[in-house]
Amino acid sequence: DQAPGLRTVKNEFKPSSVLQPAVAKGNSVPLFGTRTDAEPPVLDPVAAFAALEVAQAYDTAAIKTGAAGDPAVRAGKTTGNHVGTLGAIGLVIPQGRNLFETIALNVPAGPMWRLGGEDRPHWRGRPRGPSWDDARTPTGLLELLTWQSRRIRLIPEASPGGQVVVRHVVLTAGDRLKEVPHWDPRTQWRIRSRPVPGLGPDIPVRHTPGRTGWRGLTSLLAVRVDTADERKTRTSHLLVQVGDALDEGHIEPSYPLDVLSVGVEYGTQSAVVDSVIADSLPVPVRALNADEAVRRFVLDAAGQAEVIRRALNRLESDLREACGGERTPAGAPGAGDAVTHSLGGPLRWLMNTLRRDPDDILGPLQAWERAAVDIARSQAEALLSGNPPAAFNRGKVGGQRRNTTLAQRSFNATLRKQLPLGWSRPAEESAASQEENNHD
Repeated sequence: DQAPGLRTVKNEFKPSSVLQPAVAKGNSVPLFGTRTDAEPPVLDPVAAFAALEVAQAYDTAAIKTGAAGDPAVRAGKTTGNHVGTLGAIGLVIPQGRNLFETIALNVPAGPMWRLGGEDRPHWRGRPRGPSWDDARTPTGLLELLTWQSRRIRLIPEASPGGQVVVRHVVLTAGDRLKEVPHWDPRTQWRIRSRPVPGLGPDIPVRHTPGRTGWRGLTSLLAVRVDTADERKTRTSHLLVQVGDALDEGHIEPSYPLDVLSVGVEYGTQSAVVDSVIADSLPVPVRALNADEAVRRFVLDAAGQAEVIRRALNRLESDLREACGGERTPAGAPGAGDAVTHSLGGPLRWLMNTLRRDPDDILGPLQAWERAAVDIARSQAEALLSGNPPAAFNRGKVGGQRRNTTLAQRSFNATLRKQLPLGWSRPAEESAASQEENNHD
């Protein structure tokens, strides 16, 4: 028990599903699943403890059941509760070859995180009763990592087989963070030139729903930034620390580092979970050094993928206009956005290859560009095949010539300029491709 004897004003229990954001509950049950609150998940002690930790990190905000003895309870409820401690950030987790190495990679080192003083884990502080503290900032890393954003009590019972299980819990309000401390080592940060009162010097970066992990590589690899430019971001201290370990000879250049990004998107006043974000990327350790060529090539590849996305979106808009329609509305997803997941495979292959052998760059880069160009051409051909013949020689639209031929020519010019290694082919490959086109 985190709070022994914790009970609600009406001595009510909640189903164990309230500890699991991915499990349907309450009003969402008829829409997303067949399980009802009358049939809560049966958790063994290990699973119950893991679910408890997830709730502390990602529980939804707004109204919570009031705890008996909590002076802030009104009509059996408390209001204004924040999301769990990790719900306000985009968590970045370096992963090693095994659990030991992963734990070591996630332990921050340096003078800022020296333990001592008033910083201590919650179980060494005062006993946690039903009331909770006013919003404040943790005194240090130990208190932050064990912050009690909720008061939770697991209700054990015996299963038909005699095992101890958990089907019901008590979950009430907990301590509130005043702000995410700017020294939190687990997230990326957006740099601000002028601090905003009440919000701290920088803003924690949250992961964007529906956006693949490689599209955030610029922020993920931002180990050195110009702090005067508030459009810039800096990566998590944990990744900076990995780059420092490489420079100091504690990690070999071919170390198989993965970076897991985890986050939650909330909806309706953060009272419900809309989606859970989780994506893992293989990251060459040398890419965490600002002066390494590998970092530049990885970022260039991610930039090329972004060029393809935009070029396909522009081609789709040009073709719509060539048919007499309107361009794709600004901000609306297009053909380029649909192809980003296809580009992710070759890009991950490139990063994994450079991770294994960071000295062999040209061959993998050429293979990446060829794969990317092939994917882009395939998507472009699908768009072009849907245009009517009349659109190939259409005249002026809005004072400018708009037809399929010009749209295709502009698209090809972009690929030729931005992905030259992928556009050019060996002589024998080009001849075979030309012969195939002649047969068609």
